[in-house]
Amino acid sequence: MPREIFELELKKLQDELLALGNMVEGAITESVEALKQRDLERSRRLIDYDQRINEKRFDIEHQVLTLIATQQPMAVDMRFLAGILEIVTELERMGDYAKGIAKINLMIGDEEPLIKPLIDVPLMAEKARHMLERALDAFVNRDVKLAREIPATGHEDHARHRCGDRGACRPGAGPSRGRGDRRDGDRRAGRPPPPRGPGPAPAPPPTGSGCRS
Repeated sequence: MPREIFELELKKLQDELLALGNMVEGAITESVEALKQRDLERSRRLIDYDQRINEKRFDIEHQVLTLIATQQPMAVDMRFLAGILEIVTELERMGDYAKGIAKINLMIGDEEPLIKPLIDVPLMAEKARHMLERALDAFVNRDVKLAREIPATGHEDHARHRCGDRGACRPGAGPSRGRGDRRDGDRRAGRPPPPRGPGPAPAPPPTGSGCRS
């Protein structure tokens, strides 16, 4: 295959990868919106749509493996194709997560209202979608600097995930208190601490004087 045709095949694969990324981005947004609106029919459509994401992934993998088998690419081209194989796997997994959110919405049902409106979850979904968009841009543009910046933006999302929409993220809120924290609070408040459970049996006393002759 002439180099010009091979370059066109690589460009086609790149476009297919971006198309799959757009499908996954849409699935993430759609799953959370369906959960937010308690739209069960929307969630059912999304579950069916996941099959199209899976088929797209397998089609891209087939194209990549065909190019590798027939053209035996080297160096940069081979790394690019190997990267696509890794990325489509991750994209398909993200589509599964979106399907999982849709299934959760179906399990919750629409008979009872949510305890409180979803605020943090849709915000997390939008941040995740934006990170995915930037990551794909970094890959296709070979932007190493951008690729290195993206993981740092996920720290805030991890902190938000720990709080979620449970009302735990308030000013001054810290991690949950364990038994040791409760004992310290009891001592500071002048309350007797709760009784401790039985500890390990004491070690037997040493035999002899313990001194070497």
